[in-house]
Amino acid sequence: MISREGILSQLDQEAKNYTFPMLDNGYYYHGDQKMVIFRDESRWAILIEIFAFNNHDYDVNGFTAYSGDVDPIPEMLTP
Repeated sequence: MISREGILSQLDQEAKNYTFPMLDNGYYYHGDQKMVIFRDESRWAILIEIFAFNNHDYDVNGFTAYSGDVDPIPEMLTP
């Protein structure tokens, strides 16, 4: 079974590595965001959908995925 502490530990590590999405980033105008969480007895995955426009680089931001033991699809992740 997956522990709550294990999931939070991984998400905390993503925040320390600056790879967790920051919704209060001053360089992006956020249009919308959504979080979907999947879980069963042995696996979990989080998909965070963000639609945001970078007002300095004229770039649009997209998807971010986190998971416990399921590798994210690289094509879905933004650089």
